[in-house]
Amino acid sequence: MIRATPVPGYAGCCSAHPKINLTGRLKEVKCPTLVIVGGTGTRHPGRVVARDPRRAPRVGAGDHPSALALVQLEQPTAFTRALALFLNKHR
Repeated sequence: MIRATPVPGYAGCCSAHPKINLTGRLKEVKCPTLVIVGGTGTRHPGRVVARDPRRAPRVGAGDHPSALALVQLEQPTAFTRALALFLNKHR
């Protein structure tokens, strides 16, 4: 999927991604939320939420440090397991 992405589109996303920060709005989320994080970066929005659950109430977190950014592709079994547990808990 990434290989099929046009280079200008991918470059644009890479340029925009570090500039987008909506963590201040997470407190507006009113439904149960699952945050699944890969890698070791401490400034990743998922890590911010996991460290301070007041930013998004009712958070479940799954930490997969051996995955980099795309946990669902890098560790599909662990991702699916965490997602299924979360969804079953919040039916």
